[in-house]
Amino acid sequence: MILHLGNFKVSKDMVTDGKFNQKLPDIINGDFDCSRLKLTTLIGCPIKIKDSFRAFDNRLTNLEGGPIKVGKDYSINRNKILSLKGLPKKIKGS
Repeated sequence: MILHLGNFKVSKDMVTDGKFNQKLPDIINGDFDCSRLKLTTLIGCPIKIKDSFRAFDNRLTNLEGGPIKVGKDYSINRNKILSLKGLPKKIKGS
């Protein structure tokens, strides 16, 4: 597993056609932000995020492929969510 210490912000060049175009770390030891990138899927996201997960203002319709553990907040507002399938069972924040 690949661990990234600290916060991780996905840049526009890491996304193609609404998908991540490269391997991301499996574990983020901080915040993970993939907002405002026109994402249509979370497949390829890190598995565990110690702090907050931010994926707002994208084109997501479900949460499949997203992290299974988030230590603080899980922000997905301003998407087109039709299903909560893939939402972690436990989120320690809001």
